[in-house]
Amino acid sequence: MQPELQIARSYTPLPPPEDAEPEQLRLFVRQEPQGEVSTFLHKVNRGTLVHLRGPHLEYEIPQDVNDILFIAGGTGIAPALQLAHTLFKYRISSLEDGPRLRILWANRRREDSYKGLESQHSQEAVIPKLRGLAARWQGNAGPQSKEAQEDVPAPTTQPQTALVEEVESLKIKHAGKVNIDYFVDEENSYITETVLRNHLTSIEQGLEQTADDQPIRKRIILISGPEGFVNFYAGPKFMKGGKEVQGPLRGILGKIDLKGWDVWKL
Repeated sequence: MQPELQIARSYTPLPPPEDAEPEQLRLFVRQEPQGEVSTFLHKVNRGTLVHLRGPHLEYEIPQDVNDILFIAGGTGIAPALQLAHTLFKYRISSLEDGPRLRILWANRRREDSYKGLESQHSQEAVIPKLRGLAARWQGNAGPQSKEAQEDVPAPTTQPQTALVEEVESLKIKHAGKVNIDYFVDEENSYITETVLRNHLTSIEQGLEQTADDQPIRKRIILISGPEGFVNFYAGPKFMKGGKEVQGPLRGILGKIDLKGWDVWKL
């Protein structure tokens, strides 16, 4: 008789909707072809008992933080939404008191962020054409076809997903405090080193304009998403003494002078 094998994965719950029951828990789990737990969850029958452990606090936002840049890949948007929910519902008393949150959300397919991307395109004339970058963090580098290099016309009938609807409502509800930019592989639009430098410069310029009468506060960069995504932007985490530790800052962020910024890999 073979021993029972247990496989565990960590997921960040999505924020509860306004009408949620106290015991309701929402997870954003994308099925991966080789993903044992994600495949199980997508195939399990309704009503099946699933064992959970936790919650486990991975990172606590400091009270004196002024700006947060959140780099999210795919399902890595879940921690960003949970962060926004915690900050603006429990941690601050008014919009004037709270930190500014800027989210850069990268997806492989246009349909994953369609309405948000459509809203963003209404303010932008050009989509950056930078081939092959996302393939590197997905582990699938290689030349793209000529068709893949062309601009993809925006569809007009694709429905807005519930998750994108939540992201967009967050931006509207906390206007001036929350900013969200979308990046899609199918659009040849990626979070490049230049994009990151431009966002960091924009944030720092905003700080300079209010620095005269404001105390110095923390600035934080958070990265969340598939392992390859996090590794590409900030370098891998390591196991030490049976525990996962941050490891040195590498990847794209390791090439940028981040003086004054703290970086945390989720």
